[in-house]
Amino acid sequence: MAVSSDDILKRVPPQNLEAEQSVLGAILLDNDAINHALEILTPDDFYRETHREIFRAMVALTDHNQPVDAITLTDALRTKGALEAVGGPAYIAELASIVPTAANVAHYARITREKAVLRSLASIATDIASNAYEAPSDVDSFLDDAEHRIFEFPSGGFKPSFHTMPELTRESLKILERLYENREMITGVPSVSSIWIGYGGLSAVGPGGDRGASQHGQNRARA
Repeated sequence: MAVSSDDILKRVPPQNLEAEQSVLGAILLDNDAINHALEILTPDDFYRETHREIFRAMVALTDHNQPVDAITLTDALRTKGALEAVGGPAYIAELASIVPTAANVAHYARITREKAVLRSLASIATDIASNAYEAPSDVDSFLDDAEHRIFEFPSGGFKPSFHTMPELTRESLKILERLYENREMITGVPSVSSIWIGYGGLSAVGPGGDRGASQHGQNRARA
């Protein structure tokens, strides 16, 4: 069944206000929840502007090592002159009672982020369609630009909330190789004073200053 242009204009952009409220409510219940939320979304991912403002205030409190609760959040919003605009103390109290636990904050954050991605994608698609109706003179260039905008979009889609061990291992090896090439030392290792990256590989330097080649270093030296 065909959809008319009027129906499209009347459509509400993708959103889930309950998920947005649940993210904010979870943070009020447990301040650690904001760390999980920030791994997935940003203030601009919220559909409702009042929720964006509340989340920004929460982030600001966290950045200043302040607790985030109904009292501190209300005071912060009042100081910014935004308290009444977001619904007043009554709405802040309502958010705090939205969810019974903060355990599912990552789930709510992902839903909020997914809706933001869909809104952005819909906006891009609408813009491309609008420009197409204007009959661009250089169709090939227009097509290239449209493809570029669509295919580059997923790169900013979702931020991973964790790194796999192979990823961490590869990154660590890169750092070690760079230190090895520069003949630098690794400090801050509790079991030994330092680890020296030399021609023979990794060598531990103990508190007495004796340098003992590690098995890995000996193997490399033999090679």
